[in-house]
Amino acid sequence: FSMDLIFNKRKKYILEMRKILDNLSKNATLEEVLDLTTQNLYTHKLYKECLETAISTRSIKETLRVLVSTLSEMTGSKYWAIILTSFDFKEWKFFLWSIGVDTKCLDETLDILKKQDFIKLEIITRLKKVYLLDDINEVEILKDIKCILDHHIKSISIIPMIVNDNIIGILVLAWDKKREFNSYDKTVFENVKDMIRDILESAYNIHEMFWLSYKDPLLDIYNRRILEDIAKKEHKGSLLCLDLDNFKNINDKYGHDTGDKVLKEFTLMVKDLLRDEDIFLRYGGDEFIIYLKNADKETAEKIAQRIKKKIKEKFLNYGLSVSIGISELDENTTIYEKIAETDRKMYEEKKKKHIKP
Repeated sequence: FSMDLIFNKRKKYILEMRKILDNLSKNATLEEVLDLTTQNLYTHKLYKECLETAISTRSIKETLRVLVSTLSEMTGSKYWAIILTSFDFKEWKFFLWSIGVDTKCLDETLDILKKQDFIKLEIITRLKKVYLLDDINEVEILKDIKCILDHHIKSISIIPMIVNDNIIGILVLAWDKKREFNSYDKTVFENVKDMIRDILESAYNIHEMFWLSYKDPLLDIYNRRILEDIAKKEHKGSLLCLDLDNFKNINDKYGHDTGDKVLKEFTLMVKDLLRDEDIFLRYGGDEFIIYLKNADKETAEKIAQRIKKKIKEKFLNYGLSVSIGISELDENTTIYEKIAETDRKMYEEKKKKHIKP
């Protein structure tokens, strides 16, 4: 992944900022000049920290956290929230976190705006323009909303979040002191919108390249390469090694297309039983590994029993079952040693069923 394009974009915005600064300096106040100089410095910081986060964590969520934290510092906003939307704009949902305002309060506000068909959201999403509101009292449906009153919000900015020319959501920044936005502010926030787009697109590209290299092409889950990441980062949790019993018989009797279909359905079934933080991977053929983060052996055994029960119910016509080995990680044993140990336990269970490995 070449970073040259990203840093060239960063230079472009810095040059634009400097051009504005040159124009301002002719007839601007010292405060305005200093303010824009500060924005210029934050531009460097925003790109640097966000791209470093995107590369090191490969996490879009973590990149967003760093991006908004820096933006909040850059703009002096006291509160912020990210709202995600479906591409048809029919559904809006607040992101997992915000600063300064609790989720319940945000949800209530969003419900009110949806019921009132808040026209500004339509303008922002269709035109992809930044919306700045100096005085919250200027908009009738906003001034009496409890969340806004409780937090003494006076001014807001709404910035569209764009990835590959699609709106994925909006970033709302809010101040408890009234701001008087001018043409300079409009230019700065439009530049911020473009910076957010570049950073998010870069984060998505990094995430996509990572996912493609770590993904099983048939089942759309991790392949065994993800074990390298687990080995570096994780020391707490439990492992499950799973092997489908007599899966070869399905391929022989019904054909490989049916076998692939069964594997896909099995994968979806297991994913429904796991948490977001758990890692489910294809180890090879019809053998799988589940890493249950921060879960003890007792929890792992419960998950294993649920999987066995579900697979019998779902694949009754195929006579399919599963053998599962379980081990709990410890700091004195490597992940690969634990996999070998768990694998042996799985084959011991398979032998008890008189099934050939």
